[in-house]
Amino acid sequence: MDTQKRQISKGALINLLGIGIGVILNIWLLPKLFSTGELGVYRWIERTTILLANILLFGNHRAYTKFHADESVGDHFKQAVFSKNTALILGSGALMALCGPLLAPIFHLETYTWLLPVLGFTVAGNMALLSATSVSATTKRIAIPLFLKNIGLRGVMLVGGLIVLWSSFGFIHWMLFFGVGTLALGMGSLYYAWKRVGIQFHLKHTFNSFPSVVRTFMRYSVMTTVVSFGLSTIDIQMLSLLTDYSSVGIYGIAFFMGSVIDGIRRPINQMLAPQFAKAWKTNNTVLLSKLYKKTATVQVLINILMVIMVLSNIDWIFSLIPNSERFNEAIPVVGWVLLARFIDSSFGSNGEIIGNSPYFRFNFYFSSVLILLVIFLNLYFIPSYGIVGVAFSGVISMFLFNSMKALLIYRKSGMLPFSLSYLKIVLVGAIVFGVTMYIPIDGFIGTLIRGLLVLGMLLLNRKFIITTIKD
Repeated sequence: MDTQKRQISKGALINLLGIGIGVILNIWLLPKLFSTGELGVYRWIERTTILLANILLFGNHRAYTKFHADESVGDHFKQAVFSKNTALILGSGALMALCGPLLAPIFHLETYTWLLPVLGFTVAGNMALLSATSVSATTKRIAIPLFLKNIGLRGVMLVGGLIVLWSSFGFIHWMLFFGVGTLALGMGSLYYAWKRVGIQFHLKHTFNSFPSVVRTFMRYSVMTTVVSFGLSTIDIQMLSLLTDYSSVGIYGIAFFMGSVIDGIRRPINQMLAPQFAKAWKTNNTVLLSKLYKKTATVQVLINILMVIMVLSNIDWIFSLIPNSERFNEAIPVVGWVLLARFIDSSFGSNGEIIGNSPYFRFNFYFSSVLILLVIFLNLYFIPSYGIVGVAFSGVISMFLFNSMKALLIYRKSGMLPFSLSYLKIVLVGAIVFGVTMYIPIDGFIGTLIRGLLVLGMLLLNRKFIITTIKD
């Protein structure tokens, strides 16, 4: 197994272990410690942080992924990216710590005004983690940043939650612990990544200008980030404005369960982004087509297994939540969120392929159209259907978004993400899903039986699966 495959495998394993810790946090510990309103405030801070972190890097990390091996961008390109990123991380963290409380009246967070400076810690920490992941991907050593982000950060949250459980501390203290932990892990990850590249911070490089081709890419990258990550966080933002934070907290449980299928998608996309850029630069459409199909096939295989195990055991999973009746409203939402995430990942790495191609502007064009549609759909569905309405919007938007990207790639290069292996996996998965849904046994025993059935299906098709992954 080559370095790239090992790193993707490690990344997927790290993500899955992180999801395991996330299950303990989101299904047991956090609902046990906090009210649905407090969980909603945490979820708002978490998702807002991710959006701001991606915007405030101003495309530097994406530019590094695309141009790090391009000699035409100049000798000091890497130093300039590192120096600018470091300045942006420190400056943005300080700015958000000072200005965070100003967001309180806009998002009805007056009760938590003095907590909002924690945004400075979480934004700076997530900016550092994003930058570190992009840099590490170009060296094919992505495992350490992913470990710190997916296991280290959740470990911090778990330790902080246990301290609250066994002491007189409360939600505010846990959020402060979460913010400081995010910053520490982010800076540690960034130090590791740049040390591998051998770049040091120099203040003079902070003011270096990039070539016009890099600036153009960064400009569209920022605009695309605003709308694409706006799409991924607008559900929480609109719920907080149109309903209350208790609804946000309930929806957050459903969103977490629906997001478990992202365990393989992120390391694949992050690790292969430099390969997509290199393939476009050399016009290697054969490699691009192979990677495109393979990312779709591998993701649909893993995701079908996740969907089967979550949906067929959904009632038992919710019964494990302390005072679970508070979250019953989220049960039907899980299926819709899973469907939206399944659609998004089952089209393969289309966003990364377009983003690293000569057609990168189209990511922005598509996202801009779609975010307007999502806002309209949420304004219609949320007042009528509450948190289920947000999930409806997600399914519609993910299908349209990925269809547009797939159509662009096909029109420009003749590539499609689907193959005979892909279709066989979907067909067999649908049959197994139907069988597991009608097993008349609930609880742990029912979950065990369904798990064994899925395992048996994998063993029967092991040669096909191994060949599909290796090809």
